[in-house]
Amino acid sequence: MNATNHYIEPKFGKSVESITSETPDTQLELELLHLPTIICAAIEYLTPAIHDKRQKLVTNLAPELPPICADSLRLEQILRNLLSTASQNTPAGERISLSAYQQNDFVLIDIHYGTPATSPEEQCNVYQTSHDPGHDYTSSNCDEDLNFTLCKYFVELHGGAIQAKRGENEANTFSVFFPFQQGHRPS
Repeated sequence: MNATNHYIEPKFGKSVESITSETPDTQLELELLHLPTIICAAIEYLTPAIHDKRQKLVTNLAPELPPICADSLRLEQILRNLLSTASQNTPAGERISLSAYQQNDFVLIDIHYGTPATSPEEQCNVYQTSHDPGHDYTSSNCDEDLNFTLCKYFVELHGGAIQAKRGENEANTFSVFFPFQQGHRPS
């Protein structure tokens, strides 16, 4: 099955709890993957959108990345969602960078994008990691919140972790940690 042809669109208009509860027993089709191949497929998919905004996407992949045990479709979905959000939040003509390297028992994927936050509110973590009944999911951040929450859900199913940070003096960052081997989940 070709990963590039199977992108699962997020289900907007529903709460995060209802989205994840619809698939509580999500089965991953784990296989040993060469991460650069999946990264290239995600970039290829988003190249037209990045090109339309005259953005520059720079990659820096460590030459000796270990293979990871993951579901290729879900991994590509995660990367597409994060790169799409990065592109949407980066001004035309600006740069987005993606790097991947080994850090301890994990492969770390960092995506730097956008311009630094300018106000204290922007510097806070604007992404909701769980359903907050008081959060206005009709706001302009709705798509970003759901995209990030779905990415978090699938990353954690793989035993990994994800962080989103608004930069104060540097670009915004998504950091995704994937374990080399399926096993324990980091706390």
